Amino acid sequence: MLSDSAILKRLIHPVDEERLVIIPMICAGDQIGPSSIDVHLGTDFLVVERSDRVQFDALMSEQEYSEWLMYVKAITRQSVLEQFILHPGEFALSTTLEFISLPKTLVAHIDGRSSWARQGLKVHATAGNVHPGSRGFVVFELENDGPVPIVLYPGLAIAQLTFDELTGAVLEDYGRRAESRYLGVLDMLWSAYPEDSALKRMRDLRHRSAERETIPAPSAAPGVCRR
Repeated sequence: MLSDSAILKRLIHPVDEERLVIIPMICAGDQIGPSSIDVHLGTDFLVVERSDRVQFDALMSEQEYSEWLMYVKAITRQSVLEQFILHPGEFALSTTLEFISLPKTLVAHIDGRSSWARQGLKVHATAGNVHPGSRGFVVFELENDGPVPIVLYPGLAIAQLTFDELTGAVLEDYGRRAESRYLGVLDMLWSAYPEDSALKRMRDLRHRSAERETIPAPSAAPGVCRR
């Protein structure tokens, strides 16, 4: 894991391929800790409106997924004085205020800050890694595990990034993989799960199975008793 001095060296590295880019860096003295950099909450949020849907089915059809997205509501806050209220048990997506570009020799991890964690705020559900070669805004998976609503404002330093240096060169960094779905995304997306290759195969299998079930059985020949 990189120390504060190693992080500083990466931020000003003379070689483009080795440099860590974080824009804007509002106040390096405040943001850089012994082994991390604080990052801030951006201005956009996505929430799922409550509805009569009781489940999220990863094998739903493209049409069903399009209908599901009708329940996704975008909320934009342009001012640091505009509130976004995250209620207990509520889930929302947002992004870092900072644009982050990782060299192919570093992997980053997003974690919450202790002050916010003690209020019940989670900043990521399970996807905490930021892959080598990533470029874009890191997505927050916000959740309120506390007993009361949490008032959030754009610009709050709610999370921190830590960095690990890889022991060997990656064969293909995130910026070069054809399967990379979130590279360079400036507009926050919900989920690119429909493009997952394994889910596509499972979805096709379900479709073929459903087609077999709808094919009428051949009628029995005259005089033959079918059991």
